[in-house]
Amino acid sequence: MKLLILKELLGWLATTASTIALVPQIVKIWRSKEATDVSVLMVASFFVAAISWTLYAHLIHSTQLLVANVIGLVNSISLLFLKFYYRERQSRFVSWLSQCKHRLLRK
Repeated sequence: MKLLILKELLGWLATTASTIALVPQIVKIWRSKEATDVSVLMVASFFVAAISWTLYAHLIHSTQLLVANVIGLVNSISLLFLKFYYRERQSRFVSWLSQCKHRLLRK
């Protein structure tokens, strides 16, 4: 009985740790409005892993794995969105600065 409780606690501890893994990066990007240091490959691989684990959790009827990886999917989608949103936004800003520089140099 104690082993079963320990297994459940360990499962939920792992669930909690994995679901909050990307949150600090998401918060950092949100606050700084800049995401150049984020590796798309890392986030994409996390996304693929979360999809795989979610399907596996569904097949074996594991609540802990399902919860952790659905939240992981949401986190990785959020991170990918922010990465591309701020990259596009930053490139527009750089383009605007470049145009201003050229206008000033022509005068």
